[in-house]
Amino acid sequence: MKLLNFTEGKGARRGVNEDIIQLVSCPTNGSVCTQNLCEINRLLSTAQQSRFTKEYGRSIYKMKEALAVADDIKVERCANCAALFRKTILSSMDNVKEELEEMSKGYFKTRYRESYKQVSVMVAELKQSRSLA
Repeated sequence: MKLLNFTEGKGARRGVNEDIIQLVSCPTNGSVCTQNLCEINRLLSTAQQSRFTKEYGRSIYKMKEALAVADDIKVERCANCAALFRKTILSSMDNVKEELEEMSKGYFKTRYRESYKQVSVMVAELKQSRSLA
């Protein structure tokens, strides 16, 4: 499995048709999670586009949807891949949170402060619910 995490650089852009998460080696050759993975990639791509246009609320919402799709993967053989999908999505959310934190301290701090607070609460809740499960 190959990950192209869109959170690595603020200005990094992928090709339009390039998936964020690509299967490279999979015990089931992707036969089980193909539809889920397509949906996760679609949602993450939308989240990335929203992030680049500074629509952070929409970006986080799409990542939360992608996380729900990853949670729907229940097949035992796919547990490791699903965990990796979730880890990638949560990492992306963390990076958006960090970006908003920096922006909430700058010249336009009042513009992004509320978004930062909302994202921080959401990410903390998601991480807490994951650690309890």
